[in-house]
Amino acid sequence: MKTYKHFYLSFLTIPTYLLLIILSTSMTYSQTAQEWYDLGIDTGDNKQKIRYFENAIRENENFAMAYYQKGVVLSKTFKYQEAIGLFSTAISIEERAEFYDARAETLFLLKDYPKALTDFNASLTRNPNNKKTLLLKATTLIELTKFEDALNITNNILKVEPLNTNALTSKANCLINLSKVDEGLSIIKEVLKREPRNQDALFSMAKYYERINDKANAKSTYAQILAINNKNTKAAEAISRIDKSEKECNNCGDISGLPKLSQFKRKYGLMIGNSAYSNLNGLMSKPINDANDIAKLFTTLGVDTRTSTNLDLNGFNNKLNSFCNEVENADAVFLFYAGHGFEKDGLNYLIPTDAKFPIDYQNYIKIQDILYRLQQKNVKYIVMIIDACRSYDRGFVPIPANDTTVKHVKVTPNAASNYYIAYATLSGETAGNGSTKNGIYTAALLKNLVRGIRIDDAFRNTRTEVLNMSGNLQLPENLEGMSKSFIID
Repeated sequence: MKTYKHFYLSFLTIPTYLLLIILSTSMTYSQTAQEWYDLGIDTGDNKQKIRYFENAIRENENFAMAYYQKGVVLSKTFKYQEAIGLFSTAISIEERAEFYDARAETLFLLKDYPKALTDFNASLTRNPNNKKTLLLKATTLIELTKFEDALNITNNILKVEPLNTNALTSKANCLINLSKVDEGLSIIKEVLKREPRNQDALFSMAKYYERINDKANAKSTYAQILAINNKNTKAAEAISRIDKSEKECNNCGDISGLPKLSQFKRKYGLMIGNSAYSNLNGLMSKPINDANDIAKLFTTLGVDTRTSTNLDLNGFNNKLNSFCNEVENADAVFLFYAGHGFEKDGLNYLIPTDAKFPIDYQNYIKIQDILYRLQQKNVKYIVMIIDACRSYDRGFVPIPANDTTVKHVKVTPNAASNYYIAYATLSGETAGNGSTKNGIYTAALLKNLVRGIRIDDAFRNTRTEVLNMSGNLQLPENLEGMSKSFIID
């Protein structure tokens, strides 16, 4: 009886144990969407989070929060385009303020400021008093050079929270860009007294130093930011940019052994001024004045110059095609443009007079493509002068990630050490019109493009002149790719 009883108990125990395993396994595979979602929220591992949120979506394809949370994880791991797709899906299911905020912040990181602004506005219609969203909207407006609008937002926040550091820093940036430099700097200094490690305030101060060409203080302040956060890529890029400009000036003024412009047998110039835009604010007659005056100057320097004004897309392309065919094996080529322009993802664009918005990016003229074409014509020296804004606004269509038409010049062009590109302003900034018949940059260039100096020194002197003329609000940028300069004579 004893043995039988023992066998009976064992018989009962084994099936029960198996049954528990089966039940446990069944529960694991029948988790609800909410249970999978909760697991994703609770875990700290990003890969696990993604798996859990995907399981939640598999159980419930309309689970908006699961799409959103997966997008948040992907955004943190720099997979921005995938994240935007997930945020868009979440919005299509349920239009919540936080979904619009998440997509807007990701678009901002991609520098698609117009679309980011649209999403911040959509968020604020659902949650009008969200200070974080209001501040992000103000920051986006600053990037779009809409400083008055951004200032109104920051002032409203400061009425409620007078010591809101982010609002104070944004206000300071607006004031500096609206020529109220002393007031703006005073605010930044007050913020830094209270919060010496505030990266936004430090960055604003560094950018100001850079604008007034105080490179030592600019570098020191950017270095201070990196000491606080060594992953701040903007500060690292700024230091690299300043270092490069300092190296470029090691031989400034030295003309010994350099070729002279008068020695070049074949030298050509194309000067373009666009003013009469169909769908953009006109620029009065300044771009046309600029193109004509620059053409006269280069003609006196012995350059075979032609001038074109108010070119639509077809006219622009035809003129460029004709010019590129004409200059093959030339000693020097000078291309000048005044009119509307913008920069997106490191590429700079000139805008034909018939441009419509929003339109496909292929209907703009890429500066980098012009440079590439001229380099293919075996031109010895290429000088491009761009008196146009480089801010991104007016509903421009973003460049698709799969754009392959510019891969050969996507990065700063280094295919040949024979080019010099003089921009009227920094990346992301506007170029001023000035109070004379010429724009600020062209007016300064006409004074400084003189005989007896190096071509690169002429543009450096122009940069200093523009800073003075604009009250330190406009800083030209020179992209120098010449292994050897030449003398204007």
